[in-house]
Amino acid sequence: MLEGFGETEEGVLEDASERERAFVGDRLAAGVSGPVVSFNPVIFCWSCFVNWLPDRVLEDTVGRAAVVRVVSREAMSSQRQRKGPANVKIVIIVMIRGCHWWGVWSLRGLANHDETRVTWGDLLAKELNHHQRRGDRGRLKRLTRAPGIAVAQSIHAGAKHTYISLATMYSITSLIPSSITLFILSVSLHYHIHIHKQGPFPHVSTLIKVNNYIYSVVSLLFFIALVCSSELVTKLCDLDVLHALRHFGSYVRVHDEQMRHIYHLSKTYEYIDILLVLATGGRIGWHFGFHHLTTPYLTYVRVLRNHTGWKLLAALNTLHHAFMYAYFGGVASFRPILPFTGFLQLMVGLVGEAVIVHTKNNSKLVEEAVVLWPHIVSAALLGMYFVLFAFELMALARRQKNGRGKVTVGVTGDLDENQGGIFVSRSELKT
Repeated sequence: MLEGFGETEEGVLEDASERERAFVGDRLAAGVSGPVVSFNPVIFCWSCFVNWLPDRVLEDTVGRAAVVRVVSREAMSSQRQRKGPANVKIVIIVMIRGCHWWGVWSLRGLANHDETRVTWGDLLAKELNHHQRRGDRGRLKRLTRAPGIAVAQSIHAGAKHTYISLATMYSITSLIPSSITLFILSVSLHYHIHIHKQGPFPHVSTLIKVNNYIYSVVSLLFFIALVCSSELVTKLCDLDVLHALRHFGSYVRVHDEQMRHIYHLSKTYEYIDILLVLATGGRIGWHFGFHHLTTPYLTYVRVLRNHTGWKLLAALNTLHHAFMYAYFGGVASFRPILPFTGFLQLMVGLVGEAVIVHTKNNSKLVEEAVVLWPHIVSAALLGMYFVLFAFELMALARRQKNGRGKVTVGVTGDLDENQGGIFVSRSELKT
């Protein structure tokens, strides 16, 4: 009845009621023409986080994002008569085991980048086989109770074309930011409650300053590496004096993929800023929060997956961060240049995406598939950064115009009028 479930088929069906087997059998015989889909936003959000906006997966699963919760009306009504949220247990079990198998297949894909595809039905089949080998009859019974039997068969029959392609998760680094995002959101909520009740953590201001200086130096070094890898700079380095610099640029160019992964992970590292600011009792502004939570997705889409022209924008961004984090660390002389470098990188990014979209859209190479969505996503995010950045600068100008003092730099994450000046929020001038 469940093709592909092998030896577990009898174990799956033996505890199901005759009514459920007859109902699901009729559905399968009819080709599962009309399963009732109960949309689960938790599973849908989890899918988006883990798969990082993959076009293939979203195309195939957006209509059945809660495929683990595909249940019949009859099964749902019978579930209400039982005690215990068996449906929730099934969702949690399949999610946990599914993530485990995703990790295994992703690691295998690192070696050969194959196009191995698995279905939600395969994930549940592995879960059932796992418990059968362990002899866990109790767990098997819980999995096969209503609406478990409907879930199992609907997954396999109704979602057997819902594939998860390793091409969308070709690197384990694509899974790291999704986990860190959820972790940061959880810990941030905890920090907010703790600070509200007990006050800021001690020595956090010193830690923020040290982190700012370290990130500023690393950003400057990465900027130099990107500049040295430019073909124009390599041609200008033919002199014997710059022979070593030329070799360094060639080395960086050869290891372009590693450089892109480092840049992507650096955006994940910036999540630490959120925790440090909250630990001082500071507030997270719209720009600060939106920027930090979305830049890893931007770099995944436009640096890891589609890296056309990534070095120019990355160089401008790392240069801006070198000045900005040094300013946040205490070098106030860098402040006048920050609005210029911030707007420069955003304008170059927006114009660059528009040029790439126009070029690809008018390309005469009809034999090649034209992929525009990464550039559209990138332009949308850069546009949001531009608007939020402009709003913050205007708010800062209004505060200065109202005579609230000379703006100086501090290490806190909020406005403070101590020492005869205003400590600029870390959310300001952040992009």
